[in-house]
Amino acid sequence: MAPSQRLIVLAAAATLAACQPAAAPAEPAPVEAPVATTSPPAPAPTPAPTPAGPVTYTCDNGKTLVATYTGENASVVYDGKTHAMTTVISADGARYQGDGLQWWTKGMTEGMVAPLPPGETDPAPGTEVACRAPAAPASTA
Repeated sequence: MAPSQRLIVLAAAATLAACQPAAAPAEPAPVEAPVATTSPPAPAPTPAPTPAGPVTYTCDNGKTLVATYTGENASVVYDGKTHAMTTVISADGARYQGDGLQWWTKGMTEGMVAPLPPGETDPAPGTEVACRAPAAPASTA
């Protein structure tokens, strides 16, 4: 074949190749769902159990304190007077204040009661009185 004929055959082949439809693009590989790398959220803290009725404490000064707990509040009968109390910040235990009195418990069987000076949120040193309730009977279940 003469060089000019080869040139014509190559040109024709190139022209025909350009007229061919483009090949369909390859389908993308399936993507797997991402795997969670974080822990599920922690459950909300469970509030401390509240006794069904009043708890009677005997205090070191010979007086009796009767506390009834309802959610964030407590009603405390001490020295012949009923005190409506609400919870306040505490580093340890449950601390209630109201009507000039502070009642600070650790668990359901121990507490400290103290008068609050007017306008104060902390009792005067040495005014706290320890109080104790009988331990709840152990469950037999």
